Amino acid sequence: MDNLPNDLLNSLPSNLPADFLSADKSLNACGLECPQPVLECRQQFEKMNPGQTLYIIADDPNTQLDFEVYTMRSGNQLVATHAGTDGCFHYLIRKRARQPA
Repeated sequence: MDNLPNDLLNSLPSNLPADFLSADKSLNACGLECPQPVLECRQQFEKMNPGQTLYIIADDPNTQLDFEVYTMRSGNQLVATHAGTDGCFHYLIRKRARQPA
């Protein structure tokens, strides 16, 4: 995890699937409300290569629907979700492959 603070890393749920921890990039969206988590995700994807994965942690319950709709519309893949017992929501999203010209 490249940009999560150590205190947040140390507080991740012990049952968080390993796929989340092997993501290429991470985004801490805790404290952000709709639509900010999705906007931040889009900004991260602009800097990423197709096929790379982004791990997002958020505490806004609306992100559950927001990221589902975002991935359906954008063509990115919602690989996995995890609702933590601490009120945080965890998402793993894969950036879509380049569209053929």
